[in-house]
Amino acid sequence: MQKSKDSIFQSLGLFSFTLSIIVLIAVSGCENPGPVGSGLTNSGADIVVDTLTLAGLDTMRVNTYAGGRSYFSAGQYNDALFGNMSSIGMLEPLMPSAADTLHSGDKMMLRIILNGAQVYGDSTASQDFDIYEINEYWKGSDRRVKDGIKIDMNEKVGSFTIANEDSIDVDLSSNWYQKYYKYASDSKLTASAKDSVFQHNVYGLALVAQNSKKIIPLNASSTRFVIARSQESDTVNVGMAKWAYSLSRSNESYPQHSVPLYSTYESILKFKLDLSNADIESSTISRAELIFYQNDSAMEQSLQSEPSSVQRPPEKNIKLLVGDTTNIPASIDPGSPIFTGSYDQSDGGYHMDITSLAQQISLGKVSKDQQFYIALSNNGVITPSLIYSDSDQMSAKRPKIIITHLKNTNK
Repeated sequence: MQKSKDSIFQSLGLFSFTLSIIVLIAVSGCENPGPVGSGLTNSGADIVVDTLTLAGLDTMRVNTYAGGRSYFSAGQYNDALFGNMSSIGMLEPLMPSAADTLHSGDKMMLRIILNGAQVYGDSTASQDFDIYEINEYWKGSDRRVKDGIKIDMNEKVGSFTIANEDSIDVDLSSNWYQKYYKYASDSKLTASAKDSVFQHNVYGLALVAQNSKKIIPLNASSTRFVIARSQESDTVNVGMAKWAYSLSRSNESYPQHSVPLYSTYESILKFKLDLSNADIESSTISRAELIFYQNDSAMEQSLQSEPSSVQRPPEKNIKLLVGDTTNIPASIDPGSPIFTGSYDQSDGGYHMDITSLAQQISLGKVSKDQQFYIALSNNGVITPSLIYSDSDQMSAKRPKIIITHLKNTNK
């Protein structure tokens, strides 16, 4: 990614924004470790470390995409900090390949394979699910996190319980299979047409939680349908045509001076960068580091009364994005970050090297009105973080930029 940063910011002129300035950057501190040896720079030049604190950090709520991701989540969990969450998983099978012959008496199962480290809630508790038919047409690519879905609750297609298993096969009802078989065995349809006709007449399945123990992320590449053939001894594996999830959240409760950051984009951060108050020449910048601190204390304390098996999926990275402010979330999600940062447990901070960005800003090649966004990865796993905001003027955990540069002391 490093080699592409300059080209990215050369193209920022394509964006034209009219929003008012949200962030003012003020110099909050300066450390001067002393003169540099003659082997590094001219006599009289010092290495200076300037700490610039962000002000005006804003939270943005976005109803972003929830379909076609690497995972799709289902379940319920009540988090004392991040609220009561309920997620419905949605999926629809492909038609079998032309080489696979099915029979009316076959049986269909849903095969689920889990990664326990990504479970949100009590990883060992029993989470109950019922499976129902979806009662409206939907597109996986267009689904958003907060979008509702119509479900036919009159007849269960199946039910299952997940405790600490890493995989499970769920029997699906004969009525559901007969609907599937009707299209799979239709000799009037070409193999390429069967998927489209099936999806426009049978709308897939919804995984609906029946208690509030945990939320499970289903891996889209390993979740599949398995058909046990009645007239042969083998099985047929069928992948998914589309998948998504919907999520509702309520009763969030955050400590003062902290803001949530969600992988679901229900909460992301936006800000502007203005280095005009810093007496720094772009050619002298050797490193610029952007840091957002996680409120580890609040996150840990909120789980103290829970069993040791309760967990939140860890998020070790954040990403910095730019986009068209009139077209959010499409212009930032999905999208490639211009920089990524990683979590450092020693200080609880997400650290991001933005040296080339700081140089471009100092040269005036990035508009002062440019909007930046901080987000977690939206891969379908529901993950939270709690970030110290800029509202506590005295806190050392305020978001900041640390710039290391040379300064000519002979001036």
